[in-house]
Amino acid sequence: MFTISRRVTLFFVIAALATIAVGMGCSSHHVDGQVALFEDGNNPIAQTNPPEIISPEIVEEKPLAASINMPKPLLEFSRSELLESLNQDSDLLVQWLEERTSMTALESRLLLDVIYQMDGESRQQYAELMLYHHDSNYRSTGYQIMASLNGDMSDPSQLNIQQVIDASYTEYTADNLVTVLTLLHDETLNEAVQQSSKERATRLLAHENISVQAEALRLLLKYEPENTQLQQQLSHHLTSGNAELTASAFLTLYRIQHPNPAIVQALNLLSEQVEANEEISQQAKALLQRWN
Repeated sequence: MFTISRRVTLFFVIAALATIAVGMGCSSHHVDGQVALFEDGNNPIAQTNPPEIISPEIVEEKPLAASINMPKPLLEFSRSELLESLNQDSDLLVQWLEERTSMTALESRLLLDVIYQMDGESRQQYAELMLYHHDSNYRSTGYQIMASLNGDMSDPSQLNIQQVIDASYTEYTADNLVTVLTLLHDETLNEAVQQSSKERATRLLAHENISVQAEALRLLLKYEPENTQLQQQLSHHLTSGNAELTASAFLTLYRIQHPNPAIVQALNLLSEQVEANEEISQQAKALLQRWN
């Protein structure tokens, strides 16, 4: 009985092993078939081209000038080239002015040379973009362009000059204040704007910067050359010992026809200081002779 049981068990073990072997053979055949399938050149799947790999487009970063449609940086333009470009599309410069945070002195000079040749409407548009800019070169350029409209515009109210005066109340750099005062001095103004410019100059007489003081006094004496208080201050400038104040005072003195005693006294003193400064001494003597 025991022997028969062992034989039956052995039979089933052998049968199971045979079944496993057959299964492995089929699996191997299935894998080989798959390999053959992919190796078969007639297989439509094998003939399908692999997907094309598209390289991402490389975008070259452009300089600021090109980003606003300017073909090249501003200073690479000649004056004639820039004028031609702006005449074709005035928005180019508007965009440039709006995007740039600062302006160099050379850029300012180039823009002034070119914009001065443009019509009044364009000049006014550009000037208004600059008058209140945070960059001092922008503001200086704006003052000069706006003032240049005075001779071209048939506006008796001279609003362009009034705009310069109004903008100067927010100005904090000495150089730009001198620029404004010089522009006002050089323009022929109507009575209303003249009064406005005098008020502005009067406030600047006490400015901490001596160049601003000198230019403010020069502007006021243009309108009131015989004003006693102004002449008194001018005499102080003459004897201040500061070369800049003295030089400015001499320029202003040529406007005066009737100097007060303080100025005459100061000039007599300077005329005697030949060894200290012969040039100033000669200028003082020339003025004294002019008034005698």
